[in-house]
Amino acid sequence: MRERLNQMKMKDKLNFGYSIVIIMMVVLGILSMVGLAVLYGNFNSYISGVQKADTAVKMCRIDVNVAARLVREMVLEEDISTYESYQEQVEAQLSDIDSELESLKQTGVVEDALYEEYVDVLHTWEDIGRRVIEETMAGNREEAIELILTECSPALEDVVDAAKNIDEATDIAKQAAVRKSLYTAILCGVMFFILLAAAVVLAVKIGKSIVNSILEPFEEIKNVAGELAAGNLHSNLEYHSKDEIGDLAHSLRKSIRTLGAYVDGVCISVAECPGGKRIRGAD
Repeated sequence: MRERLNQMKMKDKLNFGYSIVIIMMVVLGILSMVGLAVLYGNFNSYISGVQKADTAVKMCRIDVNVAARLVREMVLEEDISTYESYQEQVEAQLSDIDSELESLKQTGVVEDALYEEYVDVLHTWEDIGRRVIEETMAGNREEAIELILTECSPALEDVVDAAKNIDEATDIAKQAAVRKSLYTAILCGVMFFILLAAAVVLAVKIGKSIVNSILEPFEEIKNVAGELAAGNLHSNLEYHSKDEIGDLAHSLRKSIRTLGAYVDGVCISVAECPGGKRIRGAD
């Protein structure tokens, strides 16, 4: 890394450092968006799958309870003019149950065997309920009450039991979906902080290398310039690079050599060095 930086111009060094930081920011940004997309996908899957199935089952249970209550009230009602209204309300509840069953099937959350069992007991109970309504509207109240006690109530218990089984299945699916979302969030968070830590370490390392590649040669040039100011015309400047500081170091070395050669020539020509020492062979 250090050797590579020494071969780069100052502008290229700074651009290199900025580029690394920008790339790390982009990578972290992409990771964040991917994590959010995954979490959104899990959430959307939960809403359109498990949560929808759970809601459909609960709505079915509510509709069944309302329909069963309407059937019982109809049988006990002595005003026959209300029977048609009761029948319409019951049919509306049964239609809602069919819609919720279709929604439950579309989610694919509940196993086919469990779903078919629930549909069968529901349809059995619905058929019995319609028979109770028919007997009531025909004026056969005693037969209707008998149907409720001997067939409708047991069928309703079967519906409740099947609904509980589906509730348990949807609860298990909900817990699994929540765990999946939690694990995904934790994984994305861990990966984000790992990459963030790696990015910080890399940025610090690269920044330190760039700063050192600038300050260290300047310090060497400063020391040589100080020796030159003190009269040392033969100091060595070891720094070599293709950047602007390398050019400055090369110019300073050239100046030192030129100055040193000039002063040495002057000393020889006057047969005496600046310190008063006589050059051997000069009389």
